[in-house]
Amino acid sequence: MQTKTIIRIIFIAILLIAITCGGIYAFFKLKTNETLYHTDLFSLVPTDSEILMYIKNPEELPADFSDDLFPEQSCLEISRSLCKIYDNDINISGNNELILSFQGDEGIVFYRMPGDQVKKWEKHHLQTTQFLFAPQKKTYKNIPISIYLTSNDRFFCFAHHQGAFIGSYSIHLLYKALDMYDARENLRDNPSFVASLKTSGMNAQVSCFFKNKEWSSFDMLSDDGILWISGCLLPEYTSPELYHILNMPYGKEPLDPENIPATASAVVYLNADTCDFYNQSQFPLLLQDSIVSENAYGDVTVVYFSEQDSVCHHYKVTSVSIKDENLMLPSSTHLSKYQENDHIQKDSVEVYTIYNQNILVGDSKKALHAYVQALKSEDTFLKSHLYQLYNKHKNEDAILSILLDGATAFSDNRLCNEIIPDYFIRKSEKSNKYQLFLQFNREEGLVYYMGTVREITN
Repeated sequence: MQTKTIIRIIFIAILLIAITCGGIYAFFKLKTNETLYHTDLFSLVPTDSEILMYIKNPEELPADFSDDLFPEQSCLEISRSLCKIYDNDINISGNNELILSFQGDEGIVFYRMPGDQVKKWEKHHLQTTQFLFAPQKKTYKNIPISIYLTSNDRFFCFAHHQGAFIGSYSIHLLYKALDMYDARENLRDNPSFVASLKTSGMNAQVSCFFKNKEWSSFDMLSDDGILWISGCLLPEYTSPELYHILNMPYGKEPLDPENIPATASAVVYLNADTCDFYNQSQFPLLLQDSIVSENAYGDVTVVYFSEQDSVCHHYKVTSVSIKDENLMLPSSTHLSKYQENDHIQKDSVEVYTIYNQNILVGDSKKALHAYVQALKSEDTFLKSHLYQLYNKHKNEDAILSILLDGATAFSDNRLCNEIIPDYFIRKSEKSNKYQLFLQFNREEGLVYYMGTVREITN
């Protein structure tokens, strides 16, 4: 009986000591005007943002993670500088997470840190002349804003409010983020964003969220100069047409490099074991023809390429594998049959020919002529570094493969605009440095995709 009483006394004493220590800590925090908040950074992101980069542990982000992969490259530089200043022994609510939000080429940084650490970071940038002169001060909705001229002749503005650092080179974006403190709705109220957030990996170095009609996401992992990406398409937020295509039985035919020119800058390869996709609007009208449907293997390759030693004009040719090279198409087809020495009046009309057990459909006579001549001269995709990327990392069960070479523009992104962000494929200085390979396969009713991004070194 006496032993139990002693244990109770010890337990109560420990509890009182803990409460006393907590009170002393809170007292000193109040004395130093340091208020702690648990700010949900996602709630501060403007709802019309197009791309989000979520970094759960920014201090663990590899040094070789390229800032070229971000629409606004300076955001990652700012983020790294914040993490260097941050003292890990500071006790703030929540974890040391970071969010980068982008609209077009403008970005904004969200980071949770105490006010004294923000002052330390600000002082460091002044001492190293990354910030020039004293800041211009503004107030927006009673929130102080500091605006600095930077060493690269730009103006960087930031605010620190309720434990969150919010900074951008765009004062317009900063205002929109500060408006979110009083907004009735935020990203947490968007069902597709919430669903995408659940599919993102907790151990990913960076999770990318992007919005077309709905939000999607994929995770990124940098390893020895190669960026690996993986994601999942959710049926309730993906167009029925695309989800139908990606849920068809896959075929058994790998991509044939000898049927693609070496100058291909983009290849979309659909390896299906059925012809149901011929009714999809993404493909030429020829593919809706019943004779083609009855004689096709099922795989379709859409190729964007240029003539040899030329990047000024890009052609498009669609290839459909068939069982019979002697297949005769009906005369009522909307296409013109191509022959090397024929006289098609308008170069802009689509033309077709049958070559190596494939129906080739070109967006013009010049396109089909250049395509066929490249194949005849054996100047094929087999020699391409983009094909080597595919061959090294391909998944035999993939229903769809997409290869993009940053050396030239991918001018028609209709087959990709629900799958990857536009900034990955639009013509820009940053995309010119990379090759991208994505492949899609199914598992338990869901469509997963994995990919590789590699910097072009030659």
